[in-house]
Amino acid sequence: MEDSRIEFKIDIPDKQNKLKAEIVSFLNTEGGEIHLGVHDDGTIDKQLIENKKQEWEDILSNWAVNAFSPDVTNLIHIYPNELPFKIKISSGKDKPYFYKDGEGFNSKGVYVRVGSTKRVASFDEIQRMIRSHSSNDFERISIDRGDLTFEYIEKRFNEKGVKFDVFALSLIGKDNKYNQAALLLSDQNTTISKFAVFQGTDVSIFLDKKEFSGSILKQLDDVLYFSSLSNRKRILMV
Repeated sequence: MEDSRIEFKIDIPDKQNKLKAEIVSFLNTEGGEIHLGVHDDGTIDKQLIENKKQEWEDILSNWAVNAFSPDVTNLIHIYPNELPFKIKISSGKDKPYFYKDGEGFNSKGVYVRVGSTKRVASFDEIQRMIRSHSSNDFERISIDRGDLTFEYIEKRFNEKGVKFDVFALSLIGKDNKYNQAALLLSDQNTTISKFAVFQGTDVSIFLDKKEFSGSILKQLDDVLYFSSLSNRKRILMV
C-alpha cells in the first residue's frame, strides 16, 4: 500500500507536472519510490507496463537531466525491467528542489511529502531548507591548506575500530582540496573553545577558566573532562 515512501501511479498523467511534483516531494523529504503501472489498490497492470515501459523510460530519463533544479542526476534512478516499473528517488542534500517552469526559482514547484500525499511547501519550510543548505555549503568551501593532519581524530576512530577516511567523510572536494569541515576536524583547527566556571547559578563569583585548541573533537573531549573535574558536587557510584 501507499505510504510516506511509496506512491502508486497507473501512468504518467497528461499534466506531467503532477508526476514531477511527486518526484520533488520525495527529493525534499526522505526519498522513496514511485511505482508506475499500479492502480491505487496496488493491482499491477503487467500488460500496460510492457507496452509503456520504453516510453516511460525515455520521458523520465529526460526529466532527470532537464526537468528539476538543483541537479538531480544522481538522485533519480529508473528501473524499467522491474515489476512494477520503479522510479527510486533519494533525498537530496541541496534542498529545496523544484520542477522547472520557465527560468529561475519556481516556488510553486517546491513540494514535500506528508504521509502518503504531497503538498506545496510553505514559505517557512522553503526558508528552513535554504538556511540548512547554506550552513552545509560552509562546510564544503575549499581552503588553501595542504598541511592538515588528523592524528587526534584518527586515534579516536581507531579506538572504535573504525577507519578514518578523508574521502569517505567528504573532507576533500572535487577540486582535490581540503574543505572547512576538514579544517575543523584537523589538528590545525584555528578555532578555540573557552570554558569558565562560576560559583552558584549566576556569574557573580568567578572560579576558573580554560581555553582549548586543536581538533574540534579534541576540544569537545577536553571540555567534557574539564567540566567533570570542575563539578565539585558530582557523586561517585561504586
